[in-house]
Amino acid sequence: MVNPVRDDFDSSVLNSYWNTLLVGTGTHDFENSALRCVLDPVPKKQYSDSQISDYKPEPFRWQPPLRLTVRAWASHPSKELKGTAGFGFWNEPFVPIGRQLPRLPRTVWFFFGSPPNNMALAKGVPG
Repeated sequence: MVNPVRDDFDSSVLNSYWNTLLVGTGTHDFENSALRCVLDPVPKKQYSDSQISDYKPEPFRWQPPLRLTVRAWASHPSKELKGTAGFGFWNEPFVPIGRQLPRLPRTVWFFFGSPPNNMALAKGVPG
């Protein structure tokens, strides 16, 4: 049985459960028990990313019962944003960790993609 985890991001150092990915202008800011994933503006066609994940080569930590509480906001109105954003639970169906074959995704996910965007999440269904 995995021990329960509660993380309120109440320090300037991430809990050891988390891995970080910072690319380009991506940074993490901590303020008032919140983690802000920040991307500063970049030239067209430059990639930036600011994320945390629990991707580790060990059994998946999160098991039912499970709760994720997120208060998310963006710095600008949606029509001014460029790129993608998201949060949720995803079981890495295409990245085998000690498994031979991909498995069906089990996911609860919020996803934002700025126009023009046509990222289909299921075969035969418009993005």
